[in-house]
Amino acid sequence: MPRELFAVEQQHLRPLPVWVPEVYRLHERMVDVEGYVTVNTNRYSVPVDWIGRRVEVRETSSKIEIQPEQSNIFFKLMEERYHRRSTIITTNLGYSEWGNFLGNPTMVDALLSRIRHYCHTVPIDGPSLRDPQG
Repeated sequence: MPRELFAVEQQHLRPLPVWVPEVYRLHERMVDVEGYVTVNTNRYSVPVDWIGRRVEVRETSSKIEIQPEQSNIFFKLMEERYHRRSTIITTNLGYSEWGNFLGNPTMVDALLSRIRHYCHTVPIDGPSLRDPQG
């Protein structure tokens, strides 16, 4: 019976991809008041300006990666869409204010470089459409 089932399914099987993503455990942590993140009883120092922020911790067999959660998620999304899909971003922040919002200046510079590469910025002035007083 298993041989017959395999023969039927075999035509639908595809080869595994050449690249296999690294296996990791994902943790969400808060940076404590001393600028440390605790993972499995170990404390890892992070930049002081991350104090009080939520971070994403990737734990692999050989390393620990710590990134600010908010900017990391947005950066990944933009990286996946760059040169592949059109994207519309609406915000009430100017480009110069993104660093304060997303946190990591180096990552924000790289992100803005990608976003603005083929970008059309349309500034809109006027009353908010969400505000009932208009």
